[in-house]
Amino acid sequence: MLTHQFGEYTVEAVIGVGCMGNVYRARGHGGKSGALKVVVNPTQNTMELFEDEWGVGSRCVHPHIVRMHSRGKDGDNHFIAMSLVDGENLREVLKRGPAPALASLEILRQVCLALQYLHSLRDKEGPLGVVYKDLKPDNLVLRPSGHITLLDFSISHFRDSVWRPHNCVSPIMLKSCVV
Repeated sequence: MLTHQFGEYTVEAVIGVGCMGNVYRARGHGGKSGALKVVVNPTQNTMELFEDEWGVGSRCVHPHIVRMHSRGKDGDNHFIAMSLVDGENLREVLKRGPAPALASLEILRQVCLALQYLHSLRDKEGPLGVVYKDLKPDNLVLRPSGHITLLDFSISHFRDSVWRPHNCVSPIMLKSCVV
């Protein structure tokens, strides 16, 4: 068993590994399980992406978007604490074969609701202008109930952030590039 502390959180297991950071299942002091995204090898670029992820994700309260609760720092380790989403990412689900037409339409409907919510986010200055730039099966979790949850805002853009290149590009984005 992996044991490490980040602030008040005790890491229990690795959930995922990405370009910007690792995601762990963790338990807070109150005993509640959650997910902890920890920046790996922070650079100016990854820290800007981290701040943008928090800037978008912390504003979201929607049934199809992962809930971000807090951010923190433990030594050189920056992290975001969020709800733990039980289920399987859509890539793993699709490896078993295509989903039936009606199930596929329901998944698409839920994804569209999440994106519509993101695009409608506003504050006192007006629309936030959120652009979710990493829509792919790996960032969608299908719960046993059929409920879809959108994850990972690390390369999202919004009004207050700088549109910047990033080192993480999804294979879908690469397919459309001309070299």
